[in-house]
Amino acid sequence: MKVAKKKVVLSISQANNSPLLTRIISAIFETKTPLFVVVAAPKDSPLLKDIERLGVPHINLKPVDKYNLYKHFLRHVLVLIKFRPSVFLASGQYATYSGIPAAFLLGITKRGYIRHHSNFHHVFNSRAGVFADTLMNKLSTSIIAVSGLVSKILVDQENVPKNKVVLIHNGIDLNEFSPKTNRNKHVVGRNSDLRIGVVSRLTKLKGVEFIAEAFIQFSDLHPKSSLHIIGEFADSYEDLVEILARNNQHNFSIERNTANVADFLSSIDVFVHVPIAADIESFGLVYLEALAMQLECIFTKSGIIHELPNSEKYIHEVPYQDSQSIFQKLIRIASHEETEMVSPSDWLSNFSLDKVGQRYVKEFLS
Repeated sequence: MKVAKKKVVLSISQANNSPLLTRIISAIFETKTPLFVVVAAPKDSPLLKDIERLGVPHINLKPVDKYNLYKHFLRHVLVLIKFRPSVFLASGQYATYSGIPAAFLLGITKRGYIRHHSNFHHVFNSRAGVFADTLMNKLSTSIIAVSGLVSKILVDQENVPKNKVVLIHNGIDLNEFSPKTNRNKHVVGRNSDLRIGVVSRLTKLKGVEFIAEAFIQFSDLHPKSSLHIIGEFADSYEDLVEILARNNQHNFSIERNTANVADFLSSIDVFVHVPIAADIESFGLVYLEALAMQLECIFTKSGIIHELPNSEKYIHEVPYQDSQSIFQKLIRIASHEETEMVSPSDWLSNFSLDKVGQRYVKEFLS
C-alpha cells in the first residue's frame, strides 16, 4: 500500500498485553513511516517486550493514577516537540486524556483516539468522566469506534459529528483462537460434568455474580463440575466470593489473570459472559475468542454480539441479570438438550489482526 510520508506518534496506556495493538504498531512500522510509541506500562509487560522486539523507537512511562496524569501530559508535550509528528493516535483512557490535549495545544494536524469504552460514565453519572470524554471528542479530529454500538453512543448520546467517527473493529489472532480437536465437546467424561469458564473484570457491570449464583445451583446437581474465573478484582469481587462460599464442593477458582487466554479457553467446555445491559460492553474480545474456539457460549447480548447475524446459531443467549436462565442453559447443555453451537467462521474472518492493522494504516496514513 502506497502511503504519504508522515510522522506518527502512538500513545498507549492500560494495556499490559495486546496482540491487537502490537499488530497496529507493526502495520504502521512496516510502511517505513517514522513512528514513535509512548507506552505507559510496567517494564516487564508483554506489550513493551513486543515493541522492543519490533525495534520501534519508544519511551516507557511509569503508569500513574488519574491524579498524576499531568506528568504524562508534560512527557507528551516533550515527545511531540522533539518528534514533530503530523499524526497522533492514543489508545487507553489515560493515554487519551494526557496525549490528546498535548497534541491539540501543539497543533498536531491529525489527532485521533481509540474509544474502547462505552457509556459507563453516563450510566454512573460520573460528571468528571463525561466532561473528560466530551473534551476529548472536541479536541480530536477523528475517533475510532471499536464497534457499531460505540459509534452510536458517540453520535447519538455524545453528539459527535458523524464525519469524525470512524468504525474500525477490534481483532483477534484467528490462528491462536481456533477449535482444538483434542477437547471433548462440552462434556467432561461421561457424567456431563462441565468445566465452566469466565474471563471478565470482576465488576458489577459484567454480571459475574449471576454466573456464580447459577453455578451454585448447577453444582448441586453436578457436583463434579467446576467454575474457573479469570479477571482483575474490582467492585464485585467480595460479593462474588461470598456467593461462592456457599458452594460445598469448593470446586471453583478465581485468578487475576492467566498467561495464555487461548490455553485457558481450550481447557473448558462452556464459556459464560453476561454483561448486565445491551450497551455495557463496548466490544468484548472474549466474545470473539470463545466463538472462534467453538465453545458452547452462554452470552447476554452486548458489544460486538449486536453485530453477529443469526446469533441464535452460535450462542446460547440469556436475559440480562438472570442467574436462573444461566442455570437452565447449563442444565440443557449438560443433558444434551441444546443444539451444539458452531463457529461463525466467515463472520470472524472480518476480525483478523492483519485486516485491522491495514484499516489503521489506511485511516491514518493514506
